Amino acid sequence: MNNMGKREKTLLVITIVVVLVYAAWSFGVEKVFDSAFSGNSAVASAENRFKDNLDALGDIYMIEREYRRVGDLPKADDKNLSPALAFTAHVSDMCKKHGFDFPPIKPDVEEIKDVDDYELVNVAVRTEGTFANTVKLLLTFEDNGLIFREVDLKSTRDKDIVTARVTVARIAEKQQPRGRLGVRRP
Repeated sequence: MNNMGKREKTLLVITIVVVLVYAAWSFGVEKVFDSAFSGNSAVASAENRFKDNLDALGDIYMIEREYRRVGDLPKADDKNLSPALAFTAHVSDMCKKHGFDFPPIKPDVEEIKDVDDYELVNVAVRTEGTFANTVKLLLTFEDNGLIFREVDLKSTRDKDIVTARVTVARIAEKQQPRGRLGVRRP
């Protein structure tokens, strides 16, 4: 080592330092730097999520209004009519308004997972009519806030007749079971 000149000693020291830094980097220093800098991105992500939650809370009145509107079914003339039958009557009226006969069917009521107070009422509609009337009926369903569960449209090329099989749904408040109140059995 004494025979080396100043230049060679400097190159040897630089080479040893580079090898040591590379070895340290490969065996763990890289992970320390990554975790230190990723902590900043986690904080930034949490801040963004917090801001999004604040924005959602700012819209709480609109959300509550829409939530109430979704559960409001058109009121039936008969107060004893269940929400499912009231919804069926409402869909029937919309169909008749556009010139479609609505076959008498029983609505299908579905439970909504993790929701106790509301249920999903489905009504299947099968119509046959002109393309224009079918489009008007579908737009009426949409304007009334109905949920499209299934839409199947079939037509022939030479006729202006469309056969539509549509299942629409609405969220309805569950009815409380009816029973006699105040009557005790011995």
